[in-house]
Amino acid sequence: MTQQDAGRSSSEPIVGADDWIDDIVRRSGYQEAEVRGALAVESITPPTGWSTARHSLAVRGVHFAGIKQFRDGTAAPFSFAKAIQPGVTGFGTQDENDAGKSSLLHIILWAVRGRTDLQDDVRQWLRGVLVEVTVNGEPMAVVFGVHNRRPRGKVLLLAPDADLPWEDLSHLSHRLVKEAFEASGDAPTAVPDLLEQLCEALRPHVRHELASFSSGKDLERVMDGIMSPRLGFEAIPSWGARRDGDRIDDADGALGVQGWPTWSGALLISDPSVKVVLGEELYAAVRLLQVYLGSPWAPVAATAQAFGRHLENRISVLNRQVKQARTAHTASLEQLQREIADIDRILAGLPVLADPEQIRLLVDALQRTATVYAHANDAWLQSSQAYGETSRLLESTEADVAALLEAAHTRRFWHALKPTCCPRCETDVLPERWAAEKTGRCSLCDSDLQLEPDHEPETKPLSQEELRRLLTDNSELDLDSLDDLSQARLAVLQLTDAVKSQASDMDSAKAERDVAYAALSAARSALAEVDTLAAEQRRLLELSRAQLAGQLSERSGARISDFADQVTALTRRLKIVQAAETASVTRRKEDQDELLAQVNDRLTFIGQHLGVRQLTRAELDGGAHMKITKGGTTTPFSRVNDGERLRLKIAVVAALLRVGLEAGVTRHPGLLILDSIGREEAKPADVASMIKELIQLTEDIPGLQVILTSAHGRYLHETLDAAHTYVVEPGNTLW
Repeated sequence: MTQQDAGRSSSEPIVGADDWIDDIVRRSGYQEAEVRGALAVESITPPTGWSTARHSLAVRGVHFAGIKQFRDGTAAPFSFAKAIQPGVTGFGTQDENDAGKSSLLHIILWAVRGRTDLQDDVRQWLRGVLVEVTVNGEPMAVVFGVHNRRPRGKVLLLAPDADLPWEDLSHLSHRLVKEAFEASGDAPTAVPDLLEQLCEALRPHVRHELASFSSGKDLERVMDGIMSPRLGFEAIPSWGARRDGDRIDDADGALGVQGWPTWSGALLISDPSVKVVLGEELYAAVRLLQVYLGSPWAPVAATAQAFGRHLENRISVLNRQVKQARTAHTASLEQLQREIADIDRILAGLPVLADPEQIRLLVDALQRTATVYAHANDAWLQSSQAYGETSRLLESTEADVAALLEAAHTRRFWHALKPTCCPRCETDVLPERWAAEKTGRCSLCDSDLQLEPDHEPETKPLSQEELRRLLTDNSELDLDSLDDLSQARLAVLQLTDAVKSQASDMDSAKAERDVAYAALSAARSALAEVDTLAAEQRRLLELSRAQLAGQLSERSGARISDFADQVTALTRRLKIVQAAETASVTRRKEDQDELLAQVNDRLTFIGQHLGVRQLTRAELDGGAHMKITKGGTTTPFSRVNDGERLRLKIAVVAALLRVGLEAGVTRHPGLLILDSIGREEAKPADVASMIKELIQLTEDIPGLQVILTSAHGRYLHETLDAAHTYVVEPGNTLW
C-alpha cells in the first residue's frame, strides 16, 4: 500500500447510493462490502445534490498602466482605463493589427482567471492592473502591481453601489509611472507606490479585503479559491498522460486537479484555427462540455476516470518491477550460488577457534592484573610526590640555616669596624659619639644595636650533638627557647630523617609496581597467543554469506511474490473503479442526452443566425465532437473554415447558456470574450452582421456579456453605441 493509500484507507466505507453501488457490484462481480471500501479508499463518492442556482460573472471595467518600449529603443509611459457595460462591448482599431487588442483581453483574463497567455514583452511593460468584476452581482476588484512580469496585489470586495472613477485612476497611474520613468530614465524601472496608491484611491468603495497574492501561482490559487465556490464549480481530479518522448508506456502519467483555471477556458474564443468546440485546449474540451451540460454525475465519472488511470499506472509500474526481478533472478541466480559455495569452502578451511572458556579465563586474568597494576602505579606516584615535596622543603630549610650563619658572621664583621667619619658627608665622628656606642647606640645613626655592652649574644646556638639529643629525648621540645639558628638546624635534622623514610617507601612502591607490570605483560602475552585473526575472518565471511543468501532468497521468488500480491489487490480495486466510472457515465449520459439534443437544436438555430451559410444541422456529441451538415454534405467541425468555426464556437456557448437557463442547470457564468473577430472574414462587412447577432443573443439570454476586439473599428461604430465602443483613430494603437 502506498503512502497515498494509507492516507485514504482510513475513510469509512461509502454509505447510501444503493442503486449506484448495486450497479457497480453487478459490473465488477465483487461483494458489496469490498466495493464500498475500495471506493472509499479512492475517494470516489456519489453526488449528494446539485445546485440549480444561476451563477453569473461580468466585467465592469479595466485599467492598466506601464512603460512601453518601442522598436527604435525609445520608451514611453502609458495608461488605459475603460468602464465596460453589460451586453456587447467592442474595442477596435482602424485596420491596425498588432495594436494591443489581444493584450487588452488577456489582461482582463489574467485578473479573472488568475493565469494568462499574455506575451512576455507586454507583461514586462506592465506596472499595474485593475479589473472590476461582478460575481453573482457582487462587485469586487482585482488590483495588482507588476514588476519583472510578476504580479503582487489584492482582491477587494466592493460596496454594492461602488462606482469606480476610471478616468481618475488612469490619470493617477499615468502620473506615477511617468514620474518613476523620468526620475530613472530607465524603461524597466519599478513603480513601487502604484499598488498602494491605487488601493488608497479605491478605499472609499471597498468593504473589505478578500485575499492577497505575491506571485503568478499565488494569483491563480487565490482566484480559484474565490471563483470556484461562488460560481458553483468544484476541483475535479484529472489524469495527464506524459508526452510521447517521455512516456514509458501507455499508462504513464500523473494525477492533477482541474479547477477554475480549467473551467474558465470556456470564457475565451481567441483563435478560430484551434479545432476545439469549447475552450482553447483539446485535452479540456470534453470535460468542459460535461461540466457545462450540468449533470451531478459528471464530477463522479471524472474522478473515477482519473483514479482508474492512476491505478493502471501503479499496476504498470509493479509489473515492470516484477519483470525486472525475474530478469535479475534468471541472470544472476547461478552466480549467487557459486559465490555462496566459494565462501563455504573458505570457511571449512579456516582453523578451529580457541575454547571460549579458555579465552574467558585469559580475559579475566588480563582485567585482574590490569587492576592490580593500576593501583600499584597510583601508590608509586603518590610516594614519589611525597618524597619530592619533602626534598624540596629540606633544601629550603638548609638554605635558611646558611642564611642565618651568614647574617651572624656579617654582623660581627660590621660591629668590629670603627668608622672615623660619616660615609656620606665625611664629617668626623666625635669622641662622645664613640662613648655612646659602648652603651649599645650606633656612633653614626644613634640606632639601638640590640647588643649587650660586650657585643655578645645572650645565648649561643646548639651544636649538632645537642640537637640530636633533643630529638631523642622523650620530653616535649620548647622551640621558643631556642634561637633561630638552632630552630633551623633542628628542622633540617627532622626533614633529613623524613626524606630517608620516604625514599625507602618510594623504592618499595616501585618494586611492587614493577611486579604488577610484569604480571600484566604476561597476561597480555597469553591472550595475544590466541588466534583472533581467524575469528575476524570467519565473521566477515559469514556476514557476506548471509547477504548473498538474502539476495538469493529475494531473487528466488519472495520479492516477485510480494509484487504479484500487490498487483492482484490493485487489479481488483481497478475493476471496481472502472465499474464505478461506467455506472457514473451511464447516469451522466442519461442526464445529458436530452439536454444535448436541445443544445443541438439551439446550436443549429444560433449558428444560422450568426451567418454559417447553408447550415441545416450542427450535431454536438458527448465527446465534444461536432458534425456540420450544410449544402447537403456532412463534414466534421475541424474541416470548416475559420469564419464558420468562430461562429459555431460562439453558438455552442450561447446554446449551452440558453438550454441551461431553461432547464435550470446552467453552469456557464455568462461571460464570453472574443478576440479579433473579422480577421478570418472574406467580407469585412460580415463583421457588422455578426455583432448585430451577438447583440441579439445578449438580449435573448439574460446575463450574457460579450467583450470583443476587432481591427474593423468602423463596423463597431455602426453597430454599438458610444458607451459600448472604444475605437481609436486611424493609425493609432489601442493603448
